[in-house]
Amino acid sequence: MSRKITIKELLDNRFKTGSRSHYGPVKVYDICATDFLHFALEDSKGKDLRQRVNALGNVKRAIECRVDVILYNYCLHKKSEKEGWNFPEKVEVIQQLGIVAPRILKKINQKRNELEHRYLEPTQDDVDDALDVATLFLAYTDDIENNSLKKYGTPDDFDIELKIMDGIVRLIDYKNNVRQNVKIDSDDGWIEFAKRLPKFRA
Repeated sequence: MSRKITIKELLDNRFKTGSRSHYGPVKVYDICATDFLHFALEDSKGKDLRQRVNALGNVKRAIECRVDVILYNYCLHKKSEKEGWNFPEKVEVIQQLGIVAPRILKKINQKRNELEHRYLEPTQDDVDDALDVATLFLAYTDDIENNSLKKYGTPDDFDIELKIMDGIVRLIDYKNNVRQNVKIDSDDGWIEFAKRLPKFRA
């Protein structure tokens, strides 16, 4: 019987580098972030209050959708669901992954919250600023959504498969004859594991 692999062992030096990797797009949601951004751009062409409200709401949906897709691509969405991360916490995590400056996104979230909970009227400048931020953020993270890392490893040594829809990592350790799904848990080692993945995009 093969023994259970822990996240600590998955972070071992042996599994930090691989000589091959595989990428591909993964469709997570029916409506994607670029759809919401398109809706926001269309809404922003009008200058009345209804269109400003709709534009700001769709900007926030675009950003939230992309943040959630990033969590999927780094196998962190199950951890997020289990621990009930709110939007600022999600942004904090992707900051730890080195992906985005969170203060900008939090400002958009604040404007949307003012609209949703205090019913403050967004100005055209608020909408324009939010659109600019969302456009830049989506452009910056397009590669993450369109080129999801699916597997990396070294022939005759190991393969690590990211099953992003399930939020698990499958380790195939050829040397020790171990094949195991490493499931999400409360260990912060998952974020440490996710931090290493961008280097395989190089």
